[in-house]
Amino acid sequence: MVGQILTKMPYNNYSTKLLFVLIGIVGLATAFLFQNFDVLCLCFNQSGFYDFNSNNHNQVNFALNKLLRYLLNSLSSVAIIHAVFKDSKFSKAVTFIQSLVLITFFPFFLYFAFSDVLLLKQLYQKLNIILLNPILPFILGVSYYFKSRKL
Repeated sequence: MVGQILTKMPYNNYSTKLLFVLIGIVGLATAFLFQNFDVLCLCFNQSGFYDFNSNNHNQVNFALNKLLRYLLNSLSSVAIIHAVFKDSKFSKAVTFIQSLVLITFFPFFLYFAFSDVLLLKQLYQKLNIILLNPILPFILGVSYYFKSRKL
């Protein structure tokens, strides 16, 4: 779906590129500013559907916040990469790699975060830096660009 949207967008239009860069910067700033926001209280506070006094509230809120931050960082990074590179295949490649990283590493990330073992806590800290910082998509996009470019 993202690939279909990116394929139909004009690339040479300066205002479109500026819009993608602004969306990316606002998304990255939002992900940073609201990284400790309680999403469960916002979604289920009025409905009475969720028990906030349960012991699992902090773990579920932590997992949901990390997932939303990862998705927002990834989509914002893809928007900036899409504005910089003229070909949508770079955006598609970074989107695919980010999706693959989410599916493969996020369960391990949560397991390390909720573990009581000191070594796993240290692995969590390193994995947190790698996964939740938007540096990974930019490095992947630039490396994919130079790999596909004929020198």
